[in-house]
Amino acid sequence: MATQQSLVAKSERRVTLLYLVRHGDKDKDALNEEGWREARALVDRMRDAGLTHAYSSPANRAQCTAKPTCDALGLTPQVRPWLMEADFLQIQQEGRKYCIWDAFGENVRSPESLAAITAGPDGWLRVPPFNTPEVASTWRNFCDSIDALLQDHGYSRDGAVYRVVQPRLAGATHTDRIALFCHNGTLLFLVAHLLQLPPPLVFSGFFCWPSSVTTICMEQQSDGIAVPRCLGLADVSHLSRAGLQPVPRGMGHHFQQWV
Repeated sequence: MATQQSLVAKSERRVTLLYLVRHGDKDKDALNEEGWREARALVDRMRDAGLTHAYSSPANRAQCTAKPTCDALGLTPQVRPWLMEADFLQIQQEGRKYCIWDAFGENVRSPESLAAITAGPDGWLRVPPFNTPEVASTWRNFCDSIDALLQDHGYSRDGAVYRVVQPRLAGATHTDRIALFCHNGTLLFLVAHLLQLPPPLVFSGFFCWPSSVTTICMEQQSDGIAVPRCLGLADVSHLSRAGLQPVPRGMGHHFQQWV
């Protein structure tokens, strides 16, 4: 049984929250009218969260999505190239090209593929069509980049968990509220890495609506150790409050099934 002392210690542990925000609806690399409405609807959501830091993909659509929130909260979004969607990672399916995160679930979950994908952290990198040097290097560079950002905010990667350390970034604390404005593909990469899930299962099993917010808590159950935990995936409650409907942009040629 936990002692009163340990319960108090646990209650006093501080928690960082990550808000992974997909850009609003768009035409090419510009927000369309609906996308701008979505971006403006995010302002109150992020204000209520007590946002302290904002990072953005270099893409115009991501930076424009961040702009209303950052302007309202007096934040300067920091552009990080690695948050850009890796749409150069393409695979062939049924005679046409798809981005890697549009892998068909029936292929990913075939008995042979599923067994290999779940055989260790890098098992998926040995399974066609993911077994290319470009996929492996892009994935590892991405993982190193998000871990470097978390190190700046006081979390040092140690195997599958993070050690709570002194933040490298001036003014950062372990109660930061951090938004990353990026893309559906980038969000799926983030979820896979932070939650230690095989990327192909995340690619084929999840979808993030335009302007949706995925919340990750750097949970501390043990002293000095933080484990990312998802508190909400692809939340669009801010759209409901603004009288808007989510748009299934990025569902590929299945888009019309959702409209």
